[in-house]
Amino acid sequence: MDMVDTSEIVLLGSFNPMIFHPEWFERYKILPLHDTQWAKRHRPEEVALKDATGTILNNPIIYVTHTITQLNFQSLAFRVLNNSFYCETKDRGSFNTVKEAVIKTFSILEHTPINAVGINFVGALEVKKKADSVLKFIFMKNDLASIFGDNYNIGGSIIIKEDTRIISCHIGSSLTKDNIIDYLINFHSDIEKDESISANKAVDIITNSYDASLEYTTRILQSLLGEYTS
Repeated sequence: MDMVDTSEIVLLGSFNPMIFHPEWFERYKILPLHDTQWAKRHRPEEVALKDATGTILNNPIIYVTHTITQLNFQSLAFRVLNNSFYCETKDRGSFNTVKEAVIKTFSILEHTPINAVGINFVGALEVKKKADSVLKFIFMKNDLASIFGDNYNIGGSIIIKEDTRIISCHIGSSLTKDNIIDYLINFHSDIEKDESISANKAVDIITNSYDASLEYTTRILQSLLGEYTS
């Protein structure tokens, strides 16, 4: 079974939200053609309010301003602020599209200052018993070192420190369903100051670690929760 529902890449740095619009992605062939053409057909329309007091945007799947851009394509979504860039998909078949879109974007915008990279995997797993009972049993075990190694701490999260990144595993019972366990696994890499003046290091990190991070996530979830999932 697929244990990962959502993939997100987050970059911290300095960005110009106005750059990012469907025509830009189409011009540089960053996204699948069906995404950019679909977005063109779903332009937001300015609709007058019935009381004539103003207007609203109808179907604002494309929202581009100087301070924030939000683009909702069929396969993935972007959210860009002046200090952060997010690319996300909730479609398991589009995980590679997210990776390639970010790599292509910042191979073109190579002079963008980027000082941190986050690769996130998010999901919800249905378990055979109450989620609270499963989690209590898991975290009472003494064999977590066999999964995470010796250098971890537990405090609402499991933190694994590696030489070049920090992995945070947030696992908890759902607030809405008794038999659902929610999780977020974050792979965070800070970029040294002398390398953060451009996007090159960030592109290298994503290129070399995205697939391995997904494999790691799947292995961790299978090791921790595989025997309890429905």
